[in-house]
Amino acid sequence: MLIDVILACAPAVAAFPAVFTLLTRPANVASKSQVEKRLYRTLLLAEKLPPTAAFGQQIAKDIDRQTLHVAYVAAYPHRAREIAHVALIGALSLGVLAGYYVVLAGDANLLTVLIALAVFAVAALWCERALVNFIDNDELARELFAHFGAPDGLVRPRTELFAKAPALSAHVAFERAADVRDANHDAAMSTLDAVNAVLAQAHSHYDWRLEAMRLWRRIREVDHRAHAAVVGGHVLSGSRRALAFAATAYDWLLSHVAGPFFRWRLTFIDARERRRTAQAHETGDVFKAAWLTTHYGNERQRVALHWSQLHKARDPLLRWGAASGPDCAVSQGSPPRETAQSLVAG
Repeated sequence: MLIDVILACAPAVAAFPAVFTLLTRPANVASKSQVEKRLYRTLLLAEKLPPTAAFGQQIAKDIDRQTLHVAYVAAYPHRAREIAHVALIGALSLGVLAGYYVVLAGDANLLTVLIALAVFAVAALWCERALVNFIDNDELARELFAHFGAPDGLVRPRTELFAKAPALSAHVAFERAADVRDANHDAAMSTLDAVNAVLAQAHSHYDWRLEAMRLWRRIREVDHRAHAAVVGGHVLSGSRRALAFAATAYDWLLSHVAGPFFRWRLTFIDARERRRTAQAHETGDVFKAAWLTTHYGNERQRVALHWSQLHKARDPLLRWGAASGPDCAVSQGSPPRETAQSLVAG
């Protein structure tokens, strides 16, 4: 019961960073048509109000802000593609979450459930990183766009969806721009050009596409046939050692961590059964006493089933080790497995 509750609530821990980012730092993902409609409604409202109406200055400021927003959205059409990419990553994370609960509700073993949980954790952290990078990049570009008064030459760097992008503020960008102008000794260099150079330098170290192209060129230059036999031998021996270590580590966890925990569960169930059965006999409720015996017998069977599932998760290691060859030490030198019946009896 306790393991089922932990596995059911585990995705909430993995998704907490992304949910916290959405709640604390909401991103403005309105499209160009939505922003233009909002501006049009505000202009109609301003025309109908008299000049001496209250909140006239606030409405005028809101019109300027929305006009700047329309210009910002129109100046950078690739921003909509980035929003679609972030939304696609979020949809992928939700799909992985749904698949995890399908696996959890089915008859899959514990190892498969843990693999599905790990995949969802990776997807949730990826979604959180892409969302944070988009929000930081959009806030910086919007602030610079408003500072320069909707310029035509301001470059909005693309949002990094995979690597961790630096969180650059407008104040730091202007300080670095001043350093760039001083280093170049170019009096004709404008502040806008210096800021563009700073933005380009800040994202040049995280260009995963360029790194991927370099890696692809290195792969094409490698003589794979010359290294195939050597790599095959290293992989085979390494897989055997990895399987032996994994089996030994798993047996150690079962005997030193999971075993005492399951014994504590059985001790707790026995003590609770004796206490509640004694109370039922004192009150003369024989039907409750009989029901308690059946109920706690089922609880012991659940503990035995969980214990056997933990042992079955080791069976793939035994099969892979047997398939790797007779030299594999998975089944040699490892401590004997404790069965579920012996655990319940103990």
